[in-house]
Amino acid sequence: TRALRRYGRLQHWLVPLVVSRHISTKINYINTKCGCHLCGLTFQVPASMGGKSGVCPLCASPTTFHVPVSEYRVLLAEKRRENEEARHSPPIIDVAPLSVLVEDVRSLENVGSIFRTSDGAGFGHVYLCGITGVPPRKEILRSSLGAEDSVRWSYHKSSVQCLEGLQRAGVHVLALEQSPTSVAISTALKNVGDTYLKNGGKLPPICIAVGNEVTGLTPAFLSLCSHHMDLPMRGVKKSLNVAVAFGVAAYSLSRRVYEAQAP
Repeated sequence: TRALRRYGRLQHWLVPLVVSRHISTKINYINTKCGCHLCGLTFQVPASMGGKSGVCPLCASPTTFHVPVSEYRVLLAEKRRENEEARHSPPIIDVAPLSVLVEDVRSLENVGSIFRTSDGAGFGHVYLCGITGVPPRKEILRSSLGAEDSVRWSYHKSSVQCLEGLQRAGVHVLALEQSPTSVAISTALKNVGDTYLKNGGKLPPICIAVGNEVTGLTPAFLSLCSHHMDLPMRGVKKSLNVAVAFGVAAYSLSRRVYEAQAP
């Protein structure tokens, strides 16, 4: 009797294990990398875990299972198609002296942070484009602390059309993106100052453009934007979080603008 009970308990554990092993052969896996710079192990996790948090199987460090860039671009394209007819794009009117264009930023917390920084740095308008989320959302409010109520914003289905509308309105658009033609932010802001002097003291409206957390600004957008600037990266990583990068650029630009306008 005791042997039968033991066999029953063993069977209770073995059957799910065999079934799970059979099912696991049908699961799609993605490659991800440990976030610890000392480990850097590349390993596989189920595709359903993409974007979620876990631990590295080697060093047990907390790790976010990132979706590979190639697969991320496919998901991004699908999301853009879903939003193709979801919302309309209003015309560009009443441009602000300082503004920001946000293209395909997925994280609502990043969107909220951009709103809060815009308010603090004196930016007057936020142009939300593509798949970027729009208020009201609790995730945006969590980091914006209500800044979307004090800064004007509008949604535009096409970031390229929004860019063209801004350019027609005389806005000087600065793309915050690493590219073969990008210059350091200090050089870009010096060029803005030169433009200010050439216009006899009249500063043109300026808009900073930021892109997706993984893929950045789209090639179509960059091809139409003649001014590219980047932030110097002196460590191992080659880029900053999009909201952090915008914060650095926004306050650098705002300081130059308000200093130039001071009597």
